[in-house]
Amino acid sequence: MKNQVVFILFMLLLACTNKPHKEVLMEEGKITSLPMLDIAGNLSASELDTFTWNSIAKTVRMIPLSSKRLLGRAPEINYISDELIIIEEAQFQSVSSYDSKGRLKSYFSHVGQGPGEYVYLTYVKFDKQDSTVMVFDNNGKLLKYSLDGKCLDEKILKDRQWGNIAYIDPEGIVYTKNASGANSLISILNREWNVEKSYIMFDSTATDRYKAGFTLMCNRTFTQDKYVITHPLGDTLYSVSKSAIDPILILQKKNHVLTSDVLKESIMKLPKDNDFITYTHLDLFSSYLIYRYYWHGNFSLQLWNIETGKMIGKMNMGQNYQSGFNYVFDSGKKVRLIPLYVTDDYLGFLIPTENCMDDIEGLKEDDNPVLMIIELK
Repeated sequence: MKNQVVFILFMLLLACTNKPHKEVLMEEGKITSLPMLDIAGNLSASELDTFTWNSIAKTVRMIPLSSKRLLGRAPEINYISDELIIIEEAQFQSVSSYDSKGRLKSYFSHVGQGPGEYVYLTYVKFDKQDSTVMVFDNNGKLLKYSLDGKCLDEKILKDRQWGNIAYIDPEGIVYTKNASGANSLISILNREWNVEKSYIMFDSTATDRYKAGFTLMCNRTFTQDKYVITHPLGDTLYSVSKSAIDPILILQKKNHVLTSDVLKESIMKLPKDNDFITYTHLDLFSSYLIYRYYWHGNFSLQLWNIETGKMIGKMNMGQNYQSGFNYVFDSGKKVRLIPLYVTDDYLGFLIPTENCMDDIEGLKEDDNPVLMIIELK
């Protein structure tokens, strides 16, 4: 209850302030200053295309992934270490692992409704402690596999009052992003998969449609080492932990913030040229924020330096959600990229081979993509 009261007071304070640069809030007797980024003021700004990924790179590794088995469309980077790389594929509902040289180590796909099978890879988590892969299937299954795909454990999760897993911290605490079946946006689960705490409570009159639309319009993220979330009716970016939900940034959307009335109807009925910021995707790393959003029928991308409060890059992507900022090869060739794996120390990208054949020997046009890992300065 205490967390809920603090959250309500915080949101009321946001609605009343007109401070231009920093948001000041009082929480439990403390005065805290939050950086403010003028998202709304840059919606119509011209493209700013001087930033390159090279400028924040300490080191760069290029790892061609083995083409013994070709990856499907839009693979995702699930895990990176000095010894192991794990790639997840929605198209084939599969998990592949590679060594540090990009050689294929293992692959599995167990789609079905029988024992040891899943319908959909809703959430995948590699446990480096025992080298196992946990798969959550939103139909109510929790499975544990060895890297080569042997099912080691299977649980049926009945009568759960929470939604999809969003993050699991190093201590094994589970963080969810809920939808119509729960009374809150976020639930914190203990090791027995029971709800220990809830954040951002839904009103008792909220319909399933409202809750589903609210959850859909929360941000997606590739950030791996923290749980960051912003909900559609406010400007605040939160960091969620097992003990608290902490405001860390103000994303000034101003009159482009979604309204409750829109969510009470159907978000899918909005015309493409509506004036709300929707379908956001954000990633937080080091002192930077990547903010992708849909506005006036097109996707755009803003990159911010949080310490200075300045937008340092902007791309108007049209309908191409996967465009990004330039990486410049030694040859001078440029390729536009967006990271698919984000931590405070590393960024991971998948580069189609046709974009780097002139810079990496031995590649063929139909080979698997090249994994680029940037160690940040």
